[in-house]
Amino acid sequence: MPTVYIQGAKLMHISGTTLTLTDAQREQLIDMYMTDNHGHRSFEEFISRVQAEIGTDAILVLWKDMTVGIETDGYRHT
Repeated sequence: MPTVYIQGAKLMHISGTTLTLTDAQREQLIDMYMTDNHGHRSFEEFISRVQAEIGTDAILVLWKDMTVGIETDGYRHT
C-alpha cells in the first residue's frame, strides 16, 4: 500500500498523485471506514485505495467488494 498524507483537502499518495477532496467526500470516506473498515488497519491504509474518476471530480474507492464513487457533494453510487 502506498503511503498517504492528508493536508487539508488534499489527498497525496507517495507516488506523487494528488487528489483534491471536498469536505463532503472526506466525510463520506470517514463514514465508510467507521461503518466497515474492510480489514484495513488504519484510515490512512483505507484511503490509500482512493482513485480519481477519469473525466469527473468524483473519487472511487473499493469498499465491501464494490467500487463506490463519491461525488463532490458526498453522494455515493456504485
